[in-house]
Amino acid sequence: MASAVFQIFAILSVIFLFACATNAQLSPSFYSSTCPNLQGIVRNAMRQAISKEPRMGASILRLFFHDCFVNGCDASVLLDDTNSFTGEKNAFPNQNSIRGFEVIDTIKSNVEAACSGTVSCADILALAAREGVLLLGGPSWTVPLGRRDATTASQSTANSNLPPPTASLSTLISLFAAQGLNARDMTALSGAHTIGQARCSSFRTHIYNETNINPNFATLRKRTCPGPASGTGDNNLAPLDILSPNRFDNGYFQDLLVRRGLMHSDQELFNGGSQDALVRKESVGAGIVIYSPSGVVTKMAITFSSQCTNNKAKFKALVIGLRTLKDMGVTRVKVLGDSSKQRIQRNITSGDDLFIYVQELVNAFEFIQVSHIPIEENREADSLAQQASLPDIEGFDESVIHIKTYKLKPLDEKVKAEVHKYSILTQDIDWRKEIKEYLKDPLKGKVPAKVRLAATRYFLMGSKLYRKDPKANGQVEASNKVISKGIAKMVDENP
Repeated sequence: MASAVFQIFAILSVIFLFACATNAQLSPSFYSSTCPNLQGIVRNAMRQAISKEPRMGASILRLFFHDCFVNGCDASVLLDDTNSFTGEKNAFPNQNSIRGFEVIDTIKSNVEAACSGTVSCADILALAAREGVLLLGGPSWTVPLGRRDATTASQSTANSNLPPPTASLSTLISLFAAQGLNARDMTALSGAHTIGQARCSSFRTHIYNETNINPNFATLRKRTCPGPASGTGDNNLAPLDILSPNRFDNGYFQDLLVRRGLMHSDQELFNGGSQDALVRKESVGAGIVIYSPSGVVTKMAITFSSQCTNNKAKFKALVIGLRTLKDMGVTRVKVLGDSSKQRIQRNITSGDDLFIYVQELVNAFEFIQVSHIPIEENREADSLAQQASLPDIEGFDESVIHIKTYKLKPLDEKVKAEVHKYSILTQDIDWRKEIKEYLKDPLKGKVPAKVRLAATRYFLMGSKLYRKDPKANGQVEASNKVISKGIAKMVDENP
């Protein structure tokens, strides 16, 4: 194999599993003949809703959770009060909390126009929740269909079943156990708080009266959440995940590690109790898909054994993928990943071993290009990463190479020494601008010969200009230029 393309993705995954009470046999293909365009209709409606208001993805997910936690996923949360029952909408945990009913109404109308009297509201809500998570960068999961809609609802059951924001760890565990979910399920499902917002009234006590909170974070939240004596601000909102409120990732758990849980019940997951180890869990998964020019596809799911952020995991996946291709005899490669400029610059520095690994590998290829790919176009690698991030995972097909507890071998000290000879240059000399512009795009416009010549002695990593090892023997110099340009492009041009 002389050339290849590979895609990388890494994430700490949360998968949603609900036990739904129903008399029907559930199946993902339940509507395949009666409403074949159902999932596309739901997806398009959710895309429009989230484009208008990114928060709506979290709101629909919360609506789904509050439905499933009260007598199963039966759309009872959507029912208005009648003369015969008082429904769930006005239960205390739902007041000024659940929203998005108009989005579900819109989807229902669109579905009815395509296949009248066929699809239940319960199935529409389940699909909408999945699509909302997916559109915000989260995992996908198979949704069994064929649920039947409830014809009654219970406010008292909602009041007793739904976990309040003031719940202790033991209360949370008990409430989830009543739904057939264990403590691990509870912690994983709480990761849904990586998106969405909460009202001041739900976290005021935590930021003013409790000590298990980062004081700087408490001060920040107090700016928009006045104290109880003020009598105001109950409906003021704050993000549940301060790191990336509209991105489904593991930022919520990272917040908990530094005591930035917004509500009391959030921080209870990491407060010296039984769930600390799971919140601190070091396992992160990465997915790699390698395509050869002849059409051969190699899939790799990697579970890392050392703690790292999603973006460091992606960079590790880059290193592992390049090493794999090198061992396969590949000489030309195009790499597609979705890492952002800011996060790579924050996580990867010239003194980082990951940086050194990349530099060690650059001379192994005749040509390499590293380019950005939108997350929605990277679903195959994403799916592998989701599975690899879960402990004791089953279900990989025979075509997937599952590597558990992958560790990068220690770097040879000689390699470290050689790579550290690359020296970062200061940024205050005017001639450097021309070289940097040329390295970013050698084909853009006419460039003086002296600039092209000088550029052969440097490479870019992000916005930094580095001098190549002055003692290097010059082997594969042209390849180094292409590689450094590709890495710089990944850092500089990603959104």
